[in-house]
Amino acid sequence: MKKQKNIICRSVFNPGIARRLLKAGNPIFDIKPKKEMPDASIFLFEETDKFKADLADILSKTGSDETVD
Repeated sequence: MKKQKNIICRSVFNPGIARRLLKAGNPIFDIKPKKEMPDASIFLFEETDKFKADLADILSKTGSDETVD
């Protein structure tokens, strides 16, 4: 039996921020539809130290933190 690894993910609601995280080398773990808006998506990223640093850098440049859960 294989051991399962528990992965902690963070949800990103803004596609622009998700794109910047992806370009910085953070892989998308999953994409889910946003229930309130069927045409919108929620991007799930694995929460790593690199992700945290890149997200902090991006949010400091954009001045917003309301797009991440």
